[in-house]
Amino acid sequence: MTPKKYLAENPKCDVIHSTSDGNLFYAKSDATNHAKSLEDKTVTTTRQTNDAEGGSSEGSAEKVAPVIPYAKRTNDWLKEALSEQGIAFDDAGKKADFIALLEEADKAAAEKEKKDEPAA
Repeated sequence: MTPKKYLAENPKCDVIHSTSDGNLFYAKSDATNHAKSLEDKTVTTTRQTNDAEGGSSEGSAEKVAPVIPYAKRTNDWLKEALSEQGIAFDDAGKKADFIALLEEADKAAAEKEKKDEPAA
């Protein structure tokens, strides 16, 4: 099922995220995590749009840049990402330590997003 068709059939759903293999996700973090296992790592976000009478119309799509796995990032990039998220780390640490901290933060964010999303 396409994201636009899903949104048309589910007017109470505001946004849906899809991966290049056609899977649909409520949580963007779930789509992003799934995309890591695909050759084409693109995640597309499609939002419900409302017409003037308050009814729903076809969703609008927004392409998101492909996800680059943490393992392919440089230590400097990983450190910057940790700093931007306010995560404490040992500057002399190893790449695996930086990746573990970021993955832990991603997991916590995904759990929070699932907790905060309305029941479908």
